[in-house]
Amino acid sequence: MDEFTRGIDVGAKVEMLAVITRLAAEGMSIIIVSSEFEELVESADRILVLARGRLIASSATPTPPSSAFSGSSSEVEDQADEALET
Repeated sequence: MDEFTRGIDVGAKVEMLAVITRLAAEGMSIIIVSSEFEELVESADRILVLARGRLIASSATPTPPSSAFSGSSSEVEDQADEALET
């Protein structure tokens, strides 16, 4: 799903996240592409950060990514910029 919550109202977003959560609980793998970092941290079991085709960060374990990515989205963006400069 690419930017699946962009342009939808709050109620529809809640419903979409509930469906995703249910499907994941049933064992389905779901790949989400989003620029909404906070949304990813809330809904994902694992997060991979890609920039310019390179993996630059990932959650250390598949549970919960919020502990692996404790910074704000701007801090993660800064880390991405630093990684790409090397």
